Amino acid sequence: MRPAHRHNEKQDLSHRQRLFHCSSTPDLGKVTRHWPDILRLAASIYTDKVSAYDVVRMLQRGGNPTALGEAIAVYEPFSARTAP
Repeated sequence: MRPAHRHNEKQDLSHRQRLFHCSSTPDLGKVTRHWPDILRLAASIYTDKVSAYDVVRMLQRGGNPTALGEAIAVYEPFSARTAP
């Protein structure tokens, strides 16, 4: 019996890098331009003022990330690298 799905870690990493446009030097300009919106979104999530459905709609259109979605995608790996 053959396995239904084989996980290819190298291919998965490559897919995530393309999806989130990861590079060794993040474009912090995107984060800076959208910082007020990122903070508003974080506060709205924290206080339950926005649903998960609305967050997903704000971060992508037609399966592609919006400018705010790209800014968060840039910020997330950067913040993980700089965390203590």
